[in-house]
Amino acid sequence: MSSKWNSLSRPLLESVIRKTTSGAYGMASHEDILLGDNPFGFILENGTIYLERFYKQQKQLELLIDQRFSVEPSMVPIYLEIDDRLNFGQKQALKAIFETHTLLIQGGPGSGKTFTISRLIPLFLFSFEKEMLRKPRILLASQTAKAVHHLAKQLPPDLAEVVQVETLHKVLRLSKEIKPPFPTLIDQDLVIVDESSMIDGEMMNLFLSSLKPTTRVIFVGDPQQLPPIEGGAPFKWMLASKKIKTCFLEGSQRAENRNLIDEANALFRGEKPKTLPLDSFKIEDVLPRFFQPQQEKPEISFLIKYKILSSMRIGPYGSSELSNRIFNLLKEQKGRYLLVPIMITQNSDPMQLYNGQEGVHLFDKKGAKQLAYFPHLLDPIPLPLLPPYEISYTISIHKSQGSEYEEVDILLPSSKEPLLTEHLYTAMTRAKKAFCLFG
Repeated sequence: MSSKWNSLSRPLLESVIRKTTSGAYGMASHEDILLGDNPFGFILENGTIYLERFYKQQKQLELLIDQRFSVEPSMVPIYLEIDDRLNFGQKQALKAIFETHTLLIQGGPGSGKTFTISRLIPLFLFSFEKEMLRKPRILLASQTAKAVHHLAKQLPPDLAEVVQVETLHKVLRLSKEIKPPFPTLIDQDLVIVDESSMIDGEMMNLFLSSLKPTTRVIFVGDPQQLPPIEGGAPFKWMLASKKIKTCFLEGSQRAENRNLIDEANALFRGEKPKTLPLDSFKIEDVLPRFFQPQQEKPEISFLIKYKILSSMRIGPYGSSELSNRIFNLLKEQKGRYLLVPIMITQNSDPMQLYNGQEGVHLFDKKGAKQLAYFPHLLDPIPLPLLPPYEISYTISIHKSQGSEYEEVDILLPSSKEPLLTEHLYTAMTRAKKAFCLFG
């Protein structure tokens, strides 16, 4: 039973908004506390308060899932031996997609999600072609271009030619200038969606409504990472709904960071990690960990072992100000050349540069041609021709999602908004060897 309301007390409204932006469609509550006269439509159903927008999104998602399961999947037998390097959970995930057309793969950092997918593709390619007498059309998609390029790098050369790799925005033909988006049909035989926890409710519904009913689709993600910026959490909802077969990849396959993952998982049991005072973090102490100025032109290197993560962008401990301060300190040291980490902040299809991608600027103090280098591009680009970018000695926790570094320092300056457990989990799991918290 649901009721539609047009008023909400301010504290309750703020609580509902905070809940939906932290990875939920609504907030558990009771009808008798609905007070106030704010003109915001919301709905109460089964003890949960929803902003009307998110209520409609959840109901549409539920309908789209039910519609998918009204169609029987086509049977594709497995014609190859499954790779013995896979553990039991990974093998179960590979078998599952041959038995259903919709699958969820859940796992934390280092659990082997990417390796599992890399083993699934050749297995599905061979089996599908043998059964259907044609090559399958396979799509790898993700929310961000950074994740897409990471996926593309994991594909062996022989598979790179037969697997399409795109961002969801491009697949769905989304554009800020065109509302509503153009209708599209996703008719591949297999679609694998990585970083599914980052997909908001509106995009997930558009994706599912564009999907051919018989297309097999795998959603891969870690529900403990940051929720979508726009609110709602369809991947979490699908996991909780029990409507879709789910394979859980346990633990970490990387011996070097199992203890770190355990410590990050402990956050969800209410355990607080050791945290040093924020003012004990000193820029001067970490300067030697970055590329140092040198007199001779250095070889270009994209190996970044250490990164500072901040929960804020603005302020003395924010990512923007810290990055600029570090750059200013380093460029004052002796040496003509300095490799400066930079991050693209706006997509540019013509230049093949996308929001979140990191590169390096070869800074030349003598004012010669300033060039930027990126690992996926053969040639450097003159700095003035780049799309918007920022110096990235320090990046926000949100921008770090999908990246890994050997060691990270995590800065948690005070804020009006409470820090989500998912923020801290995401920051801690960016480290492969060590992290240190300051807050």
